[in-house]
Parts: sequence; structure tokens; C-alpha cells
Amino acid sequence: MKQVAVRLPSPLIEKIDAIAVHHCCRPSAAMRHILQIGADALIDQIAPSPRRF
Repeated sequence: MKQVAVRLPSPLIEKIDAIAVHHCCRPSAAMRHILQIGADALIDQIAPSPRRF
């Protein structure tokens, strides 16, 4: 797993903390899940390549 450091705005950190408390998990786990959902949604929006091999 690749590790990165990012600076997040305070309101976003507060939302992530609230999600973590609601789901009884660590903020890092909540953030990882949120990022995975976002990445999957972006990938789903990318049109498949028209090239055929």
C-alpha cells in the first residue's frame, strides 16, 4: 500500500471524524474507505477505450 501525506481543510477533517465516530472506526479507516468510493466512482465515469486488441 502506498502512503501519501495531504493537507485537508478543517471542515473536511471534522466530517471524516464524524463518519468515523458514527461507524465506530478509526479516522484513517474512514478516510481510506471514502477515497476508495471516490476513486471507484471516477473510474466508472471513464469511457472504455474504443481500441480493440
